[in-house]
Amino acid sequence: MSSENLSLPKAVVITGLEYAGNPAQRALLQALSDQSFVLEDDPDTVWRLPPDFMVVYVCANDARERPKIHPSLVIFFPSVSRSAA
Repeated sequence: MSSENLSLPKAVVITGLEYAGNPAQRALLQALSDQSFVLEDDPDTVWRLPPDFMVVYVCANDARERPKIHPSLVIFFPSVSRSAA
């Protein structure tokens, strides 16, 4: 199937990001920042993220320690209580 026939989802749920290395986390941050990415096996095709694209990161709740992910990948929502998060 060619890339012209494929579409990207509007949301992606990620878990285990805290186990990915800093280069992988920075690559995700760069793709979100640019709102596009290129796959290694198809370097001539630039994939554009949908305008309302969202990434949801799921991890275990540990009140003593934050997950080890790049700080720029975290958005704090003050309206969400800690017990609900």
